[in-house]
Amino acid sequence: MHQLVVFACSPDDREALADALVRHLGLTRTDATIQARLAPGVVRGEYSPEQAAAAAAAILGLGLQARAIPSPDVPVLHPHDRVHHLRWPEGGLLVLDTLGTHGETLPWDHLELLSVGLVPPDATQQVTSRSTSVLATGRQHLAEAELTVSSPPQLEMLLVCRDPFRVLRLEAPHVNYEFLGSRRMAGSAENFRLLVEDILARAPHIYHTPATRAWLRGDQATNSHFESASAMERSTQLHVLIHRQGR
Repeated sequence: MHQLVVFACSPDDREALADALVRHLGLTRTDATIQARLAPGVVRGEYSPEQAAAAAAAILGLGLQARAIPSPDVPVLHPHDRVHHLRWPEGGLLVLDTLGTHGETLPWDHLELLSVGLVPPDATQQVTSRSTSVLATGRQHLAEAELTVSSPPQLEMLLVCRDPFRVLRLEAPHVNYEFLGSRRMAGSAENFRLLVEDILARAPHIYHTPATRAWLRGDQATNSHFESASAMERSTQLHVLIHRQGR
């Protein structure tokens, strides 16, 4: 079986892309519209080689970039390993357990891709809002209401490794930065940047995504923001394929 990957698509192309998905993959109009809205990326579902190739050819005919790829060659990034403790021994990246006592070393040349982005945190915070009013009788009335407060976006990293394939997820507020020693700073964002720079210094071959490059440049206005962790995961999956396809 094959999967269809759309490598490039602008908002103006999405209606024509949805038409091609309906015509060649047999998607419902609703599903096709959803998949077109999520493009670029891997279209959900597996198809025969002929069906996927026909869809890719039709999308290429629209002036977009697409390819049919055998399903085993499409990386699946979820589930991933959440990591909190790291070390930098000479031989590679040491990933420790939650207690920081046991771990395994990943050789530096096994690190394939680094993806950094700003995403909404997994949970929102419930807070109680209280207000006091004076009734006509002269008594005070205390009113309470539960409000949902969204926390600011947090920095996350997906680190894609090979031989064997695995994905590490690091969330800036939850990483133990003791490995930085005297370089450790007060804020998690500053420490996270040092972490990323250390990885790039030790694994200069590693591919880093456009969002990562934007963040490293300090261009955080929109280029490194994702609407959800799953959106960042989809983007990372696409860039693993772009890297492997040599695009």
